[in-house]
Amino acid sequence: VIKDGENGFFVKMKSAEDIAEKLGRLIRDPELRQRFGEASRRRAQMMSWANIARQYVEQYRNVIHERNA
Repeated sequence: VIKDGENGFFVKMKSAEDIAEKLGRLIRDPELRQRFGEASRRRAQMMSWANIARQYVEQYRNVIHERNA
């Protein structure tokens, strides 16, 4: 769900320094927050139930089409 640098940050395990650095970047950079938010919304829309259902239907149709070909 998270793509490092695209819609969020990966943080080193058990690293308070890394968490502090990444939070600091978000606090200081409103454009970065905006980009991450927009990218996360786009990703969430791709993963909506409607889109997932549509992808399943498309896959089933492809399988049926291939079997009948």
